[in-house]
Amino acid sequence: MKNILIFYEHIKREYEACYELKKILEKNNDFKVDLFSIQFEYFDALKKSKKYRLDMIIMPWVYTSKDYELVSPFLKDNPNLFIINIHHEQIAYKASEKILLPADDFAKNSVIHFCWGEYFKEKLIQSGVNEDYIYITGNIRTKNNKNGGYKRKEWAERYSLDSRKKWILFSENRGWILTNTSKKDDFLVYLGFDREEVEERKRITLYSIEKTIQELNELHNDFFELYELIYRPHPGTDAPKDINRRVKIINEHSIFDWLNVVDANVVWSSTAIFESDAMKIPSFVYEPIKNPEKFKTYGLENYQTIKEFSEINSKLIEEYIEHIAPINNYEKYIGKTDGTALKNTSDTILSIIETGVSNYQAQKLQYNTKKMIKKYIFEKITRIISKAGVLGVIKFPRTSYQLKADIPYINNNIERSNTSE
Repeated sequence: MKNILIFYEHIKREYEACYELKKILEKNNDFKVDLFSIQFEYFDALKKSKKYRLDMIIMPWVYTSKDYELVSPFLKDNPNLFIINIHHEQIAYKASEKILLPADDFAKNSVIHFCWGEYFKEKLIQSGVNEDYIYITGNIRTKNNKNGGYKRKEWAERYSLDSRKKWILFSENRGWILTNTSKKDDFLVYLGFDREEVEERKRITLYSIEKTIQELNELHNDFFELYELIYRPHPGTDAPKDINRRVKIINEHSIFDWLNVVDANVVWSSTAIFESDAMKIPSFVYEPIKNPEKFKTYGLENYQTIKEFSEINSKLIEEYIEHIAPINNYEKYIGKTDGTALKNTSDTILSIIETGVSNYQAQKLQYNTKKMIKKYIFEKITRIISKAGVLGVIKFPRTSYQLKADIPYINNNIERSNTSE
């Protein structure tokens, strides 16, 4: 039997797709696949791996040797381990590209890279990754069907949404600014961000979100007579306070689940626009202030831009349907969404385990013992406080409180991510 360990980061974003991959691998092969949260169950995974020979680890990201240190303890007992970077983030903007791509040789050529399409493959090659270590598999989080009729009816009742109106999803990804710290800024600089760009990005993000709050609070009743506006915070973040009560703030369910039930998708700079475009859902870029090119996600220039939500109307939607949708802009950035990504990924994993990868050998790296002890204590404290049900009261550890939706052993967190809901 072959043993595979899959780490995920965000439950809403990744868990379901990783679980589906696990099912396919175990159904068609003599594989045992375990899923663990890299934030909160790392040491559970390490303990379990001691019970058997581990053949492969699938990581959500490996940007630097600091991330690679997380696989070092597994390599100690499994020197022939295959390490996969599944790259859950593959679309950058100009200022962030340097931190999205692997920064050193451990991150580049001690792991095997899975890409959604040729676009990111070329980026990896340009950064110094051995082409033999790159596989195009498609994005396991994308699906090619839109069939949410039953769910729309259910969610209309659950969240007090009027099913007779058009549902507009706002896929927000600026919530990080509400809990940002100087420590997080320093980490971005460490990864390669320019300090001035960090400060500029903060100013623009904060000002733009303030403008959004103002606009939402001033939206005319005529808008709400026609539309339901659903504000979905990015996983791991919360929505701003004091937003118009007629805007429905809902942080449950995956982006794909929402795209199955809405009539339009609006983003500031979220890559969710490519997923909605792939499903031929009217997709728009929202800029209450101009987002400078260096902070604007690559590819967003191909979509219609609005300055206010009130600009959304039937004419704008028809323009998307007639002129934007047929272009398939999304394919360059997230690859084809023909429903084969899970199978492609499963087949690639099987091939790697059975035949190996030419000249590949994961290199050993001494990990930082102090850092590991600190992570162990963090996980233990988080588990104790979460199980006691007081995390929401004492809001400690702070990181755990901010990422509470990603703690797998908090009741319903895993269940809420499933599309079967």
